Amino acid sequence: MSSWHAPFSFLGFTGILILGFVYRFIPSMIGHMNVTKRAIPPIQMVKGLLIDKNHLIALLLMMLLMMGQFSVIPYISPFMVSNIGFTEAELPYIYLTGGLASIVSMPLIGKLSDRYGKLRVFKIFIFISLIPIFFLTNLKAVELPVALVVTTLFFITMGGRSIPATTMISAAVEPDNRGSFMSLNTAVQQLSAGLASFISGIVIYRSASGALVNYEKIGYLAIVSSLLCLYVARSLKARS
Repeated sequence: MSSWHAPFSFLGFTGILILGFVYRFIPSMIGHMNVTKRAIPPIQMVKGLLIDKNHLIALLLMMLLMMGQFSVIPYISPFMVSNIGFTEAELPYIYLTGGLASIVSMPLIGKLSDRYGKLRVFKIFIFISLIPIFFLTNLKAVELPVALVVTTLFFITMGGRSIPATTMISAAVEPDNRGSFMSLNTAVQQLSAGLASFISGIVIYRSASGALVNYEKIGYLAIVSSLLCLYVARSLKARS
């Protein structure tokens, strides 16, 4: 058996391998660096982005989306072990099945977004995602295959929400400011995920028997946050 270091070592070595392919096959894109522009201080740049109402709506959408996902995700593994009866050795099945399903579903969702519109597909997957969120956070002791169906649907629908949402958010900014804005958006995404996990950690606790308590309340919080995404997304305007 490998130690807990093995996945991180694998990711590191894989990253080095991929870096070689990137250097070999991805063309250089530094032409824009030859254009003389006045450097804008980072604080001024952020202020310029935040005075735009559409940018704020896009950032709010990202925050709510992360609140609706990462309030639930960090506690899936301990919940499955403590409440559902999974063994530690069975936990990888959750991410194996969810990952394989996402590999198949995400390109299809991208095509659906291009064909039928990002907002329409986003709305559909928001509503569909409420089902696995509810069942996952209210799950009782069940057989392994049943639990894997729920978790796999959860991961599929999370991808189904994120793909059109990310596209809408990137389109909410003028092309000249898109790189700066997406960097800010990434910061908001990470902060929101951390905040969601922090809130969940306050609400959830272990009972005397070791089971996680109040996970269902986190599910309701995720559902409310997801529904708020619908209202915010309708107010977002595409700039490109």
